[in-house]
Amino acid sequence: MVTKIAKTLGSKGARLLAALSVAGKTVFTVEEARRLLGDDRIRVRQLLYRLEKRGWVQRLERGKYLILPLAAGLEGIYTEHEFIIAGKLVSPYAIAYGTALRYYGYSDRLSRIVYVATTRRKRPLTIHGLTYRFVTVSPARFFGITQVPLEGKRIHITDREKTIVDCLTHPGYAGGVIEAAKGLWFGAAEVDLERLVDYADRNGSKAAMQRLGFWLERLGLGNEALLARVEAGCSRSYARLEVPGPATGPRDRRWRVIINIAEDTLLEWREH
Repeated sequence: MVTKIAKTLGSKGARLLAALSVAGKTVFTVEEARRLLGDDRIRVRQLLYRLEKRGWVQRLERGKYLILPLAAGLEGIYTEHEFIIAGKLVSPYAIAYGTALRYYGYSDRLSRIVYVATTRRKRPLTIHGLTYRFVTVSPARFFGITQVPLEGKRIHITDREKTIVDCLTHPGYAGGVIEAAKGLWFGAAEVDLERLVDYADRNGSKAAMQRLGFWLERLGLGNEALLARVEAGCSRSYARLEVPGPATGPRDRRWRVIINIAEDTLLEWREH
């Protein structure tokens, strides 16, 4: 087995992967490989092409590669955790929306999309059957981010309160507004409601504030003083409860929300 590995890897490839291992890198760029080898870019690209064909590395996107460890076998069936990969694809970043909601255990909705918030524009990428969807937000809305340990590393993720606010702002990225409501309900013992309202105000979406007030009242969360704070931040215009969704349905006059989903589905999930 050792002889077979040596033959398929080659001396220069072995030197590169050893140097990357010492540096603690599992994802690296062509430029990083060039600096470690002291070689020109053309030769380094040729080396990486060979290593990819032999199953030692996988190209994630142009100029960026993932090392496939021995545990993957010679077929290269391996992938690092998707959150760690996401952090190597764009900077700054935060695991967000429905993906963060599932991380906290507030949603059981399965998805092959990893939502990543960033202040940069970046096209979606599909790696090992998962699509990385990069949601561009303004620097003013890029806040409420914490770090959590994962496989010996620290990954950036929106905190519980910001996750719910983001999902109320863009319900489509959560799998629907009811998923955001689940975050409020199942996170009731962990979510700081005062901070939640502060975040909603800072985030600057009046429609999200209206959805927040609607769900807090429906779920019996928060006192009247808190609800009054939310109400003060609402628009006089009506917002759709579900986005995307029709602009038709019963209207909640306090929260200025068009209830455009079936009334009997609003809370039925609490029974399961």
